[in-house]
Amino acid sequence: MKVLIITEDHTLDQYIVKPIVRELFDELGRGHITVDVCCDPRIQGIHEATNSQVLAQVFDNYPQADLFLLIIDGDCLSSRDAILKRCLGHAKQSRQHMFGCIAREEVEIWALALHRDALPDTWKTVRKNCHPKDAYFEPFSRNRNWTTSVGKGRKQAMKNLHANWQGLKSLCSELKTLQQEIKDWLN
Repeated sequence: MKVLIITEDHTLDQYIVKPIVRELFDELGRGHITVDVCCDPRIQGIHEATNSQVLAQVFDNYPQADLFLLIIDGDCLSSRDAILKRCLGHAKQSRQHMFGCIAREEVEIWALALHRDALPDTWKTVRKNCHPKDAYFEPFSRNRNWTTSVGKGRKQAMKNLHANWQGLKSLCSELKTLQQEIKDWLN
């Protein structure tokens, strides 16, 4: 099985979402899948990631994909749910299998969850922040001298994912929901 992840900007997001999707499928007993992140077209921003013409181009560019995962940032905007629903409807019309996930509030929150004990604020406070990348992830990465590493610290931050997978899912229920939707689809 081949899975393609569509994000708002693959250049940094891939270092968080790709290992998470791999772990998700490993837990479902599907560790033999291929996971890639869409880089053609080069998507930049929510408007491109959720544009029906861009999605059609992604479907055309990746005909080998069996499943598409649209993973976008929430950014404290309630409109993201409606946008995601519209995109999933477009995929269905295009006869593509696609699931969506809105990171509450940015995908960097998933990396931060793996290091929550090292954060200056409570997890509840961090989770409520509309821009945890700016408020928490970037300072966290700078303090560890990770900013010059691959993905500006994202790859390094995800190194202990396997050991903390269950904790991550318990803190970020959107991942648990995505995994259940995929499990239901696989069955």
